[in-house]
Amino acid sequence: MRFNRFTRPQLLKGIGREMLGKFFGRFNTELTARKIVLPASALDDDAYYTALAAVALAPDGLPDELCEALFAIEGLANAAGQEQLELAVMQARLAMEFPQGATHGDIAVQVYLAHPALFTAMHNQARLARLVSFEYFSCKSGNTEKQKAEIEKPGALSRKQGADVKDHGELLAALTADMDAWFKEHQRGHETTRIEVHPLDGEWMFIVRHGDTFARTAKVEARRLEIMHFR
Repeated sequence: MRFNRFTRPQLLKGIGREMLGKFFGRFNTELTARKIVLPASALDDDAYYTALAAVALAPDGLPDELCEALFAIEGLANAAGQEQLELAVMQARLAMEFPQGATHGDIAVQVYLAHPALFTAMHNQARLARLVSFEYFSCKSGNTEKQKAEIEKPGALSRKQGADVKDHGELLAALTADMDAWFKEHQRGHETTRIEVHPLDGEWMFIVRHGDTFARTAKVEARRLEIMHFR
């Protein structure tokens, strides 16, 4: 994973010290655990933004949560992302005001800090919209025709932008169980499936996250060689 906006001091200046300080401050505990030091506030602007950009230049050493947040912000720090975020904030009736002259990055970071769940939902929808092909599946468990009728009822799933879909826990649980069984059978772990549901252009899109085939890789730290096991 490589970042564009957060590795360029000039673009970081467009977001500003205050907003960047609040953003990276959310990950102080994780950064401290990895012995990653953020630039001191006493530095002048050029030195501060250059040092902060250097932190983002080595994403392999950053906490996973921070990498995901940086990736999401970069994905929505553009004209289309700004429009999507502004619409989501308006539809959710959130009390947010964006300053005049705010950049795409300003708005993305501001929404992330104020409403991270909404921001994540909007980023997931943006990723779905960029896909060029989809695969369609039905659940093996239960009466699929009945399930289809249930899910197509008006209001069956919440259409509020960024809202968590909770009304159809049984359907999602059945779909998750089917996928878990397949992944387990094909050596991709057990109970690793997570499914998110998002309304998009009159259809329901599902983001499926799951484990992969087991892997081992070498890790060197303090001249000690260790083997990491992960999916």
